[in-house]
Parts: sequence; C-alpha cells; structure tokens
Amino acid sequence: MQTIISAAVSLDGYLDDTAPQRLMLSSPEDYAAVGRLRAQVDAILIGAETLRRDNPSLATRDPVCFELRQKRGLAPHPLKIVVTRSGRLSQSARFFHEGDGEKLVICGADADPELEERLGVLAEVWRGPHREVSVDEIVDLIGARGVKTLLVEGGAHMIGGFLAAGMADYLRLAIAPVMLGARGRARLWDHLPPDLFAGERAELSKSEQFGDTLALTYRLK
Repeated sequence: MQTIISAAVSLDGYLDDTAPQRLMLSSPEDYAAVGRLRAQVDAILIGAETLRRDNPSLATRDPVCFELRQKRGLAPHPLKIVVTRSGRLSQSARFFHEGDGEKLVICGADADPELEERLGVLAEVWRGPHREVSVDEIVDLIGARGVKTLLVEGGAHMIGGFLAAGMADYLRLAIAPVMLGARGRARLWDHLPPDLFAGERAELSKSEQFGDTLALTYRLK
C-alpha cells in the first residue's frame, strides 16, 4: 500500500490555533491541489480529534476529480476512515452525511459500547481487540479491503504514528506564511520522529507554490 501524509502547518509547525473555529492554513489554490490529491487515492484517513475539531466532510465534489477517478478506474468516491479510541463521535458530523462514499470507523476495544448502534447505517464500525488500534492493524485492515493508496490527513498524533511506524511513503507539508506562537495548538513538529529529516530518510521530491502557500513533498525511505 502506498501511503501519503498531507498536512498544512504554520511556519512554527502548528496545525491549528486555540480559537473555537477551524483555522484555514491552506491557500485556496493549495486546498484545490489537495482536492486533486484526494481524487487519486482509494481511501482518506483522519483521527477522531480532527473530526471533532475541524468537522471535515472529506467529500469529493469537483467534476474534474470525478473524471480523474473514472479515468483511473477508481470508485467515484474514496473510502473515508476515522480512527477513534473513545468512540466519542457526533452522529451529525459532516463526515457521515456529505459524500456518497463508504465510511469506516476504526475504534479500540474500550470505545463507546453503543457506537455501532448510535451510528447505525451511517458507517461501518470495526472494533479492535485492544484499547489502542495500532498503525499496523489499520494498514492490515484497510489493505484487506483492497485499498492500495491511502491519504492520511491528520491529526498530529495520527501523522506521528504513521511516520514512527515507517508506514508512510510521502509527506506533503503545505507551509503557510504565519507564526502562531502562544496561540498555536497541535504542533506537528512535536510528533515527528527525531530522525525524520536527518540523514537520508526524507528526500525532497517536489516544491510547489500555491498562492502564498509553499507545498513541500518528501519521499520517505
């Protein structure tokens, strides 16, 4: 399975700030580029905190993306996946209601015992045997479902887990020209393996400018 990690960060490495509303760090041009990236993959994965904080739909809407997926022989919509330890997920989240693709919730053994009943037909629930679901378990599970390309879009803990496990092939960082400082929240830099950019583990393969956002794509070894 090929796994791509995509994140938008401030210059000092934060994914968000402490304001109640979601902070948009990507420029409109970069956001469109990420949409095209989503159109190329079989599945998109986020952690539960990202779902609760950002309330993303992860839905494919652009007709160009549908056309691209059709040309590649892909299903019209990627599989959408959220990973949760507690099962504290709102049934009203956009993730469950926008877009016609399949939805999968991966949770730990101690997650809300009523999760399957609460979600009903909104999503399939897979419950692991342990309190924490490992990255290896996630990859094995979705690989068995035929997923060949996976896009991981957050949050910091989930991204760090994939990188620490050596389960990522590419890392795409969209860097916004802002410093968040004390108002920053979820600092991605704190979750990256300390040797990620040391030696030859990460090789810069592409640098693109999207409006005021610089997108750097690294090939990981």
